[in-house]
Amino acid sequence: MSESTPPVTEPVLELRGVSAGYGPFRALFDVSLAIGAGEAVALVGPNGAGKTTVARVASGLVAPTGGAVLVEVGRALMTQPRLVLLDEPSSGLDRGETASLAKTLREVQEDRGFAILLVEHDIELVASFTTRSYLLDFGRMIASGATAEVMASREMRHAYLGDLEVPT
Repeated sequence: MSESTPPVTEPVLELRGVSAGYGPFRALFDVSLAIGAGEAVALVGPNGAGKTTVARVASGLVAPTGGAVLVEVGRALMTQPRLVLLDEPSSGLDRGETASLAKTLREVQEDRGFAILLVEHDIELVASFTTRSYLLDFGRMIASGATAEVMASREMRHAYLGDLEVPT
């Protein structure tokens, strides 16, 4: 697992050193990530970490105050997008519905070949669907790597549980 962006050839989305905020409030600090064609990548973190701001910057809804964004995003699904940004698609779904969502996303992604950036709180969905993950906390990218490694990391436990000791 690495705290830096892993190399991706021909990214469909790349953020390099992006900072952003709302008025005087800074939501992102020097965030970097890259998503290659056909990948399913997660962006996870606790409430207020900056996940939705990353999605808004990537889609052009929020202008970054620093850094660079390179995006090849189709503005509508009818245009055969290379990247789909999903901001908490499992919100309000029960476990069965979430499993169906993951299955459908996987099938459509395989059929159409687009990359997915999944911004999500549902760690079970993230673990079942993505191969790589980035972990954001307080607007800073604190871990990245294979999803299983990020999910099992000390950084993940600290971001979600703080200094709470977890019995093993």
